[in-house]
Amino acid sequence: MTRKQAFLTAVRGGTPDVVPVAPLIHCRYAHQRLGRSDWKAVFEVHQQLGSCHHRGPIGLGCAMKLPEGLGSTSRLLEETPEGRRTTEIIINTPRKQLVGRQVTGMIPHDPLVGKTTVYPVQSTEDWLAYRDLVELQREGLGDPVLDTVEEAVAFMGEDGMPSVGLGPAYTSLGSVRGMQDIIMDLYDTPDLMEDLLALQRPLNLRCVEGFVQSSSPVAWLDICWATGSGLSPQMFERWAMPDVYAAMEIIK
Repeated sequence: MTRKQAFLTAVRGGTPDVVPVAPLIHCRYAHQRLGRSDWKAVFEVHQQLGSCHHRGPIGLGCAMKLPEGLGSTSRLLEETPEGRRTTEIIINTPRKQLVGRQVTGMIPHDPLVGKTTVYPVQSTEDWLAYRDLVELQREGLGDPVLDTVEEAVAFMGEDGMPSVGLGPAYTSLGSVRGMQDIIMDLYDTPDLMEDLLALQRPLNLRCVEGFVQSSSPVAWLDICWATGSGLSPQMFERWAMPDVYAAMEIIK
């Protein structure tokens, strides 16, 4: 069996002729080895080790049309000689501008490590403004963009399994609010959070549909924002599992 065949055989519950060794190699490790952090660099490190690429920076997005001036952008605020970079995150909504801040390069020997020090959504009022933007994103949602996935499948051939990374609605909202604060929102404003998740979910599921259309036979749904939050089983069932169930229905 090729590396890809052995990996897929194991995933499908079969018995491969050789155990498909497939360590999770992050962009940071590839950067340490090669000075690059793209998916080809991750695959190249796997080639050096003789292992099977199965998860890396390969995802897909969707075409999107928004009114001019709305959406997300960023700008560099500061860069020190040591490589520390401070970036402003800007989300323009129909109501107001939401602003956050990220810092990267604070660890010289591991420069890709970053931290969001200020999240763009800071209040219920900000959530309401963000909801307006999500509604417009749904109206302007286009087809999935599969170029990167198809390139990776062709590039790796039988030497790797370029699975597609997918994100749930919970992660999308958490990334603009922060893990601690979104948990408090689930308790303080549950009706609003239900509404936001219901609005956001179709955007994420369009990417799941894109995976089904692609040549990649494997995807992974990254629910680490929910698992990392330490949600109780009951909270996890209410807030995180709907994303999983919805994705599974599309995959089936």
